[in-house]
Amino acid sequence: MKQEIAVGLNKETADLLRDLASKIGVTVDHLWGVLVKQAPIYGWTILSLGIPLLFGWIFWFRWLGWLERTINSKKEKHQYYESDPHYVGAVVSAILLVTGTLIWVFNLPTVFGCLFNPEYWALKQIWK
Repeated sequence: MKQEIAVGLNKETADLLRDLASKIGVTVDHLWGVLVKQAPIYGWTILSLGIPLLFGWIFWFRWLGWLERTINSKKEKHQYYESDPHYVGAVVSAILLVTGTLIWVFNLPTVFGCLFNPEYWALKQIWK
């Protein structure tokens, strides 16, 4: 194990890293390097999942505007019914968007850890 890898690792973590490396047939140096390089990739991947969520929210608010205009025009023509099925889709999509956004927001600390401190993320992956 290289000296810079061993710095900051306690004996138990170093043994765990050595065992993991021997199980997959690579050296400890190679395994550590791969884990540290994987951290920013993982961080940017999770961070990029916010883009579809942003477009989902934009679409949802535009859909609500269209829905309101449609319902108002139906009310003027006396063709509006309280059981309009458009509300079901709006509520279900809102629940999905809120759930996805909460999951994404709660993963942001991990993302920032991956991007700014990849060694810590690599250690967390070893201890899983």
